[in-house]
Amino acid sequence: MPCDILVDTTGIAFSYPFIKLFCSPAPKIYSYTHYPTVQEGLLKQKMSAVKQAYNQFLIWSYCFCGSFADTVACNSSWTLDHIKSLWRVEKADLTTIFPPCDTDYFGAWVEKEGSPADNMTNTSS
Repeated sequence: MPCDILVDTTGIAFSYPFIKLFCSPAPKIYSYTHYPTVQEGLLKQKMSAVKQAYNQFLIWSYCFCGSFADTVACNSSWTLDHIKSLWRVEKADLTTIFPPCDTDYFGAWVEKEGSPADNMTNTSS
C-alpha cells in the first residue's frame, strides 16, 4: 500500500531524494527538524584541503536533499534560520512549531528568590 505522506522528525534529509524518486506515487515529505545535521559554520574552521572539500560536498548534498521536503517545521527560530539558509524550500512552506512546555512553572521557579537559578548566576563584581 503506497503512502501519501512521510513525516520525518529527525531532520536528516539524505533519504528524501530516494523516497521521492523510488516511491510511486511520490509521497509528500513533511520534515520537523530539531537541529540541522550540517551547518555552514563547518567551512569557517581551519582544516586541510581534503576536509574542506569533504565538508563542502556534505553541505551541498544536505542542501540538495533538503530541497525535496514539501513542508518544513523547526522547533526554534535558530534552527529555522539555518534551514532557510541551507535548504531550497519556499518560505510559505517553512514554519516554527515550538515544543510544548509549561512556561508558567519555569517562570515561577526562576522568579523565586533563593531558587537554584539564583545559585547558578554569577553575580561576582
